[in-house]
Amino acid sequence: MTPHPDNQGPDRRFFLALTVKNEAPNLWEWVAYHRAIGFTDIAIYQNDSEDGTQKILRTMEKAGFVQYFRNPSSNKGWQNKAYRRASRLEAFKSAEWAMSLDCDEFLVVRVGGRRVSDLVDALPPSANACTVHWKAFGSSHHITSPKGLVTEQFTLAEHPDRIIERQMGFKSIFKPSGYRRIGIHKPKDAFPETASVFCNASGLLLDPDVGTGWRSKDPGGRSLAQVNHYALRDLERFIVKSGRGRTANHQRRVDTDYWRAFDINDVADTAALSQASETKAEMKRMDDKTRGRLSILTEEGVKATRAVFDDLMQDDYYRNIYDEISASLRDATPSESMKAHARK
Repeated sequence: MTPHPDNQGPDRRFFLALTVKNEAPNLWEWVAYHRAIGFTDIAIYQNDSEDGTQKILRTMEKAGFVQYFRNPSSNKGWQNKAYRRASRLEAFKSAEWAMSLDCDEFLVVRVGGRRVSDLVDALPPSANACTVHWKAFGSSHHITSPKGLVTEQFTLAEHPDRIIERQMGFKSIFKPSGYRRIGIHKPKDAFPETASVFCNASGLLLDPDVGTGWRSKDPGGRSLAQVNHYALRDLERFIVKSGRGRTANHQRRVDTDYWRAFDINDVADTAALSQASETKAEMKRMDDKTRGRLSILTEEGVKATRAVFDDLMQDDYYRNIYDEISASLRDATPSESMKAHARK
């Protein structure tokens, strides 16, 4: 795999797994961002996309930026199936640390040089797994899809103290030397000869006798790292997401209630902006190596997504969702919206 020019050296390998469907507008930024912060090996499993995601992934794989695998969703549990397959890869087994994320999640390191190596080097020496909590980002009051990076355009998020008071979801970065395989939120199947030692992304060791499920609090307030979770992005892309259903459960509706739950715009969080210049530089390097094909295919993906939105607007159900939410966004000023969410 072609390394990022500033990666931490040949002896430090960091593995990242992704499952993806219909993410052509966002995939290029996501891969460039995570390569720029130090992930050396990225394996992506794609299922049943209709927006050109496959073409982007084939182009990236040919250029050596990712490993790409088809992962049809004919059977239930396709995400876990992908992670089982990823756990058999030599890139996973030989990595120092590994992680899985979704395409609406960005790992943001808040310590040192803000790279993966800085995060893991700041953890307690005994830890072989670390829970990194979500930071929920709202729509930033965008109705239409803005141009530019997701990490630049969506900067309004939940209040930083919310994680101290409420349980939040998390993803985990862990040592493959201690666990056989990747899970959606936590690693699975710890080796019997290795003690499972978890900490959180404030560097606090977790009580091994207390099960945390996939949600927990962080008294340290995510001092070392967070996972920026852009569950909504703008209203247009939310409508497209509503048409697809939830990633883990396609039978559960993504509707106005879902929007209200995740459209949290309490305060500005610009931590990810520190990587914007590096992300753009890596995107350009990737595009140059593919002779401009990534930019062409991404634009085609944007148009395909817009076409899906236009089609959904012909359906009364989605039109009503759009009209209700867009009216609330137009009626509420940013300050009023923030106050409303702060009271929740």
